[in-house]
Parts: sequence; structure tokens; C-alpha cells
Amino acid sequence: MPFAPRLLGLTLWAATHAVEVVAQNTTTRCSVDGLSGLLGQDDSAQVLMANTVSNNGTFAEAGNVAYPKYATHLPSLCVATVNVTSSPTSSYTFGIFLPDEWNKRFLAVGNGGFSGGINWYDMGTGVKYGFATISTSTGHNSTSQDMSWAINNPETKADWAGRSLHGSTVLAKKIVEGYYGNAANKSYYSGCSTGGRQGVKSAQAHPEDFDGILAGAPAWKSTSQQLWQLKVGAINLPEDGPGYLPTSMFEVISDEVLRQCDGSDGVADGVIMDPRHCNFRPEKLLCTSSSTNLSACLTAPQVATLKQLYLPLIQLDANVHNLTYIYPNFGLGSEIQMPSSFGSNNQPSLYGTDYAKNYLFDDLNWDWTTSFNYSTFVEAARLNPGNVNADNFNLSEFRGRGGKLITYHGYADGLIPTDVSRVLYDETWMAMAEQGVDLDEFYRLFFVPGMQHCSGSVYDAPWYFGGSGHASNLETNGQHAFPVPGLDDTQHDALLALVAWVEGGSGVNELVATKYTNDTVSNGILRQRPICKYPGHATWDGKGDRPSQIRRMLQDEGMPIDDAPEDEGQGAPRQTYNFAPGYHGVVYRADVPDRGAGHRRDHAAKSQNQPPAEASMSQSHPECDSVKYKMQSMQWGLIPFWTKRDPGYSQLSKTINCRDDSLSTPGGMWATMKAGKRCIVVAQGFYEWLKNGKEKLPHFVKRKDGQLMCFAGLWDCVKYEDSDEKRYTYTIITTDSNKQLKFLHDRMPVILDPGSKEIKAWLDPKRHEWSKELQDLLKPFSGELECYPVTKDVGKVGNNSPSFIIPVASKENKSNIANFFANASAKQKPQASKVEPTVAVKVEPEQSQEGESQPIPEVIAKAADDTESREKAGIKREASAADEDDEPPQKIQYKGPTTKSRQSRISATSNGSKSPVKAKDGTQKITKFFANSA
Repeated sequence: MPFAPRLLGLTLWAATHAVEVVAQNTTTRCSVDGLSGLLGQDDSAQVLMANTVSNNGTFAEAGNVAYPKYATHLPSLCVATVNVTSSPTSSYTFGIFLPDEWNKRFLAVGNGGFSGGINWYDMGTGVKYGFATISTSTGHNSTSQDMSWAINNPETKADWAGRSLHGSTVLAKKIVEGYYGNAANKSYYSGCSTGGRQGVKSAQAHPEDFDGILAGAPAWKSTSQQLWQLKVGAINLPEDGPGYLPTSMFEVISDEVLRQCDGSDGVADGVIMDPRHCNFRPEKLLCTSSSTNLSACLTAPQVATLKQLYLPLIQLDANVHNLTYIYPNFGLGSEIQMPSSFGSNNQPSLYGTDYAKNYLFDDLNWDWTTSFNYSTFVEAARLNPGNVNADNFNLSEFRGRGGKLITYHGYADGLIPTDVSRVLYDETWMAMAEQGVDLDEFYRLFFVPGMQHCSGSVYDAPWYFGGSGHASNLETNGQHAFPVPGLDDTQHDALLALVAWVEGGSGVNELVATKYTNDTVSNGILRQRPICKYPGHATWDGKGDRPSQIRRMLQDEGMPIDDAPEDEGQGAPRQTYNFAPGYHGVVYRADVPDRGAGHRRDHAAKSQNQPPAEASMSQSHPECDSVKYKMQSMQWGLIPFWTKRDPGYSQLSKTINCRDDSLSTPGGMWATMKAGKRCIVVAQGFYEWLKNGKEKLPHFVKRKDGQLMCFAGLWDCVKYEDSDEKRYTYTIITTDSNKQLKFLHDRMPVILDPGSKEIKAWLDPKRHEWSKELQDLLKPFSGELECYPVTKDVGKVGNNSPSFIIPVASKENKSNIANFFANASAKQKPQASKVEPTVAVKVEPEQSQEGESQPIPEVIAKAADDTESREKAGIKREASAADEDDEPPQKIQYKGPTTKSRQSRISATSNGSKSPVKAKDGTQKITKFFANSA
């Protein structure tokens, strides 16, 4: 699990609404006739289709060019489409999902661009929460940039601008009330871009439609937005001109912006937290006489073009004293997405040119090269076709009904400038302030560092927080996901936070954005960070989720570090809440040579059936008075340096732990490592399982003072005989449990205090022989620990969630709003109230065998008899660790003792009790160390 900023948990609303289960025969009611009867005498509406979809089913609409993607893994529901005549020359259609298990709430989802079509995919996300969910076609069928439908069709323009959403909402609510026998308790909306504008427009023009609105990057001033895109496209033309910036150059520009601006928030992490705090100088990109790579620098005309793109559109009147603000500019950090606003083939974006021709002027002959100027903006605002702009900033009626509005916008948006949302907020603030209303009562704005238009990011900035369309980026093998899988709570999911706010909770002050590695949930969480309501912003507190930040945390404890792993890339530390053998973790050690990093024969050692000895540490490292220390990414599960070939997972999992008492005698497999390869495994805490009758209850253990745990360990480096690649691995040393944890297990990891003299002694390379002083360091932890039960979900293969470290009895879990949104077929998950620095390595549950315990190599903590899940994960139970000898020969093959001696021996790698008392049947193992980050 990732190291991440510590956040204050949001106040959560205790859910009181039960799930409504449809009792009647859905086949009868889910029919054209059945639903038509619910519309009453409204002749303008006609039910076109109604069908049932079984649990885990799929739905898509043929011919939907705007939203062809299937909604998959749906709960059991009724799906229908309704056509509505809006005028003698126009009509629109809406789709509706009516889940069999309903949360008594209504949700409408928005559209994007100028597209026409029902957004079934986002509906599929909404219905998974239990909402009765709808989407409108907006009155036509087209892709996002196709505006041919609009020319000379004022009624269709009105449908797209907002009439279709309002009409669909009114009729759909009738269907919902008739279908379930009760009206929805509350109604919600979620959309981004055009969908964001639809939401804001609803709050202004139809405040009765929705109780809560989540609106991302709202294109609320559409008349100016489209012409702005025409203008910025024209700035970067002609394509053969000296100032033209090709698409490929924007990556170069982006890298330079990051170089100049990344550290403005106090930490270089690839994310510009607030572009307004950076004084960017484009001149740094100028080619000079010494420039050897002209594709990585700009000419003077190109720099001039770039400067224009960073300027807002302002009209300078003839008297020179009057400036008219037209539209904001691109923000710093949006460079990668900027070309999406430009167009191609020596033409500006179709969002600008076709808007003017088809939507604004109804004139296909309109020529931007001769007719486009400041007066075009003035005329567009006057015409405002379809009444599209959402510029009535007086939200008194919406507020009076108890409505809540959350808007959000990515700082790296290259399609709609970020300041568009700031202007909307400020204009609304002024309109409401005149009435003595504090806008914070019902309207919150969030800027998302690094997020592009509605979704996505460059440089892996966190951006998943339950916004519109977020789920579509996490689809795996066709599986329709939740927007923030495993984090379905009010802190990580903005839609749930909105519901909690509307229905009695406190206002939303912050959300936590998440980034999954390669946008794949199974790869684990890459990083997380808070996003704060405007005008606040998050600042780094010195703790975080990357090796560079862990390095700083250790340095703050007086632990010098001269080298550290990269934050990302091959072999970077693994981030997951279920850290398993073989994963890469963060290890802190003295920077000593990798002696033994290759296969060597030592005939003397071989003849004595001992591993070959290494050179004396005093010989290999004479400069011991100037010790350097490093952080390093290593795999969990020690492989000795003398190993010829990859031993495979089964052997790797047997060396994840090293017993402290196995180090007290000479020789043995740890002889070389304990003499000169001692290390610290950086951690936040670990899991342990307690047997309670037939149940096995996972517990989370961490330091009460909140400091990082530093586990004593050993490391080694091996290079197989058929490979030139070095492989670094480590093991964790365990000792007797302290009094506080005796009830849980009789073993625990050796924990040393960060920056202590004990750590310095443990890592001292001058101590190249094992001594009583070193042995005495391996003792139970004397400080205070915090230990509490956590969700059993930690024990399921493939699960990964920060909710795993939240107490099951906590208020946060009891009031998890996801608990009443979840379908009966979906497992309820506990929520995370704060983001903890948590990356886990684990020592697995043990199995009793003749008075001893053995590790069971599993990817995650499981009951000892859960073989089916393990085998599905490609992991099988191995032979008992009791069969291993403390002194392995050249190969990793363990010579078992006699049957008689087996009853009294304890394996050097076993975490079982030294006494011959039977182990506690699978509950007696450390299951997770928080040892990595990325």
C-alpha cells in the first residue's frame, strides 16, 4: 500500500435509507405497455423499448455513434428508452436504468461536446450505486465535433442546450415513482464539459430538478468557449509559418514547464499543484548558437506564439484605456493536451469553425479568415442560440431548496481553460454576496492538480475521485468498474460526498484523488493526494507516497541517505495494500559492495557442505570511517548469493522471515548475511491474524506515535550462472512478541527506532562478525503499538484498498455511505477515513505440522485451508519449513532432519513458536509490512 499524505477524515453521514427491493414481477412491469401507463396522459412521450437485464448483464444501443461503448456487469434491472416530442420540428430520446435493488435515489448523467446520444456507459456506472439512472440523447445523433445537425434547427439547438435534460428528468421521475411505488427521496446529477454546463444550467434554470449537482469543467459560457478554440487555433497558424508549433513540440514545452514549475509547491514530484504560483519563462526554450538538438528548443517566432497561448483574450479599445476581458488562457501544465484545441490541415478546431457555421450563424459559407474578430464574440453573446450559456449567477432558488453544487476542474485541462470554473465561482459569489449569502453554504469548487480535461493526467498525477467518466478509464477485460474501486466512500468518491452533504452531512472540504499504476486497479495504487476546496490548496507536509519523499522522512529522523531508487520505472517499489513475497520493497542499508553477486565455487566450503565465504568486510571496505547509506528497491524473500538458478516462488516464500534465535549460533544459511549484509525495511505497520473460534480475524498493527517502523532485516545479491542481471532480495527478522501483542501471536518483527543508535549499530559495516551486541538488538519492541481488527477483505486474493487499515468498529466504517448504495450482490467494503503511508509486505499464515509452523506462500492473507483461491492465483502450498536445514548446501535444496529431531527443531525461516506447542492454525503469521512506495 502506498506511502501517502495523512489527511483529516471527512465527517460522514450515517446512512438511514434502506435499499428498495422490487417486489412485483419485473417482467410484467418492465414492458412497453407497463411503463407507458406510468406516463399518464402525456401524448408527447412514447416508450420505444423496455427489457429486463439479468445480473452481470450487458447493454448497448445499436447506431449510437456518440456512446458506442457497452455498459457491462450490470446489476439486474429494467432498461427502457422513451422518445419525447419537444416541438413540431424536434424530439429527443432518453434512456433509463431501473435497478431491482434501488437506493431510493435518482441520478441523471450528462453528455460531452456537441455529441448526440444516450450515455449508456456512464448510466452503467450510476446504476451500480443503486441509483435509478437516466441520460438524454439531447435531440440528435452525432459525434462530439459534428454540428451539422444544428444548422437552421433552432428547436434542436434548444434541446441540446438544456431542454432535453429538463424534460427527460421530469418524465423519468414519473416512471421511477410509478415503477417503485415511491418517488425518489433525492435527485442527483453528474456530468463534465458539456455535461458540466448541463448541470450548472439546471441549477440556474430548473432548480427543482436536482438536489445535488456534480459538474466537472463546465463549458458554461459556450458562446465564448467555441470561439476561443477558434482563436487559439488561429494563433498557431499557418502550419508553414515561422511561429508554428507542431504537436511534437508540446512535449518539449511540457517538460520545460514541469522543470520550472514542479518545485513551486516545495516538492519535485511531477505535479504542478497550482500553476498560478509559477513564473514561467518561455525564453528558456530558445535555441542558441550552441544548441545541437533543434527539435528540443524553440525559435524566437515560436516562443512568441507560445507566449500568446498563455495570455487571456482581452480586447483593447481604441482609447487604449478600456480593456474588455473575453476568455481565460491555457494554464501551465496543460501543454500535452493543448493541440486538441488547435485543429489540423491549416484550419482551427472544428469546435470553433463548425460551431460558427452550423450553430451560431447558420451559414456554411462563413469564413473565419475574413469574418472572425472581436465583434464575433459580441454577436455570439447576443444571439446565444438555444439559450445555451449558463450565466444566470443568482442561485437563490437552488439554495432555497437545499440544493448543493460541487464543481471541479483539472489544472492541466487543454480544452477548457481552468480559470473558466474560477470565473463561474467568482461571478456566483458576487451575485449571492449581494443577498448576504455565504456561497460556501451550498457551492464548493475543487481544482485538481495535473488532471486534464475531465479525466487523465500527465506524469501520473492522481485524478480518480468519482468524477463523470472516471470509471471508463479503469475498464479491464471489458469489465465496467466503479470510479474509484475499493474506495467507495465519501472521502475518495465525489458523488458519494455530494450525497452525504445533501442528505445531512457537513460540507465537502477536501477529497482524495487516486492514481492506479498504469490505470489498472490490479496493479495497485501508485499515489494519492488531497484536493482542497477553492480557494484553499494542498501543500506537502513532508510525508508522501514516493521513494523521494520517504527519503526525506528518513533524513528528517537523522538517517543519512546518499542514494535512493527512482520514484518510477522497472524495479520501483511496489505499491499495494496486499504486499506479497517477490514484490519490491524499500530497504535502507549501508552502501557496501555486493560481495557474492555472482556464482562462485569455493571448494573448501563445498567440501564442508557450507556456503562459500565472502571476503572480509574490512578488506572490501577499508574506508569504514566514512560510511554512506542508501535506500534500495529489493524483492522480499531472500535468495543467497551462491544460488545458481532462479529457485522459483516456492523457495522464495520460505525465506521471507528469519528467526532471531537462528542467528545466535555459528554457521547456517544466514552466516554471510548477518556478518555484513544487515538492513532496515521501512514500514508503517503490519497485519496479523487472530483465531476466534472458527474465524480468523485480521488485525492491523502500527506505532502509536505515528513514526515509521524500521524492521531489522538481512539482504543479499545474487547473479545466476545464466544471467548477468543482479537480483537484490531481503528477509525480515522476527523475535518473541511483546506483552501487548501476545494475545495475537507469539512472534513479531524486530522493530528499531528511526534514527536511533541501535540502527546505526545494526548497519555498521565495521561490525563484520556476529556479536552478542548485535544479537541483543533483536528483542521485542518496548514502545507502544496500536492494534485493532480490520476488514476480512484484506484476506482475499486481488483485493487492494486503503480501507484495509481502518478499524472495523470505527465510525468511518459504520457510516460508510457505500454500505447502503451497494447492491446486495456486491460485497460491502469499509471506507478509508484518511490516507496512511501504507505499503505492505506480509508474512503468511502458518500451518501446524508436528509441533511446528510453516509459512504458506500466498499473495495475500488467507485462511490456511483456502487452497482454491491460492491455486487460482498460481500459488500452491509448499513443504513444511521444518524440512529445511539451517545450513543449506550450494543449491537451495534443504536437507531435512530425522523424524526424531524434527519435533524439536525450529527452522531458521519459520515464524512459529520455539516451544513445541501446536501453532494456532493459520492465525499466527505476520501478514503485511508497509515497506514500499512508488
